[in-house]
Amino acid sequence: MPFLILIRHAAPDIDPEVPSSEWRLTPAERDLSRSLARLIQGFEIAAIVTSVETKAREAGEIIGA
Repeated sequence: MPFLILIRHAAPDIDPEVPSSEWRLTPAERDLSRSLARLIQGFEIAAIVTSVETKAREAGEIIGA
């Protein structure tokens, strides 16, 4: 039976000099994304879809790797 897994990106590294759509994940949040990737490793992932925001794409790339 197929599953839909919805994941929200972790907290971004807030930089008031940069638009929020371009904020990146903090190192700690990248580690949490890697931990999540290990937790869902047993699932057969058919696709990963993210928004165009940097923090969401970064989380998706980490999980997809």
